[in-house]
Amino acid sequence: MPRPFCGALTRDNAQHPTYQALRSWAWALKTIFLCDYARLESLRREIHEGLQVIETGNSANDFILYGKGGEFASNKQEDQEVVMLSLHLLQISLVYINTLMMPAAYSRSPPGKGG
Repeated sequence: MPRPFCGALTRDNAQHPTYQALRSWAWALKTIFLCDYARLESLRREIHEGLQVIETGNSANDFILYGKGGEFASNKQEDQEVVMLSLHLLQISLVYINTLMMPAAYSRSPPGKGG
């Protein structure tokens, strides 16, 4: 939960009943998700594929920011601006490509449903 919201509900170490209810609800959602994750191979596969997409994007970021630990390779402000603009352009392009690919992904039948 966002800290300002939590701070409003927790004062003097006496937690507000609404905070307690929301926390219990969050635990229930987490438990449901974990049970679904353990039970459904399709969910595990979907999450893994999503993580692969993120890792591919991070690899592209590392390619552009090739300095030590992904830091800028130059101290010149102009060079840093070019690198950041390139990174933003690449990220926007990846988002656009993903947007174009979404209709095709949603039109496929779920695994095991035939089609």
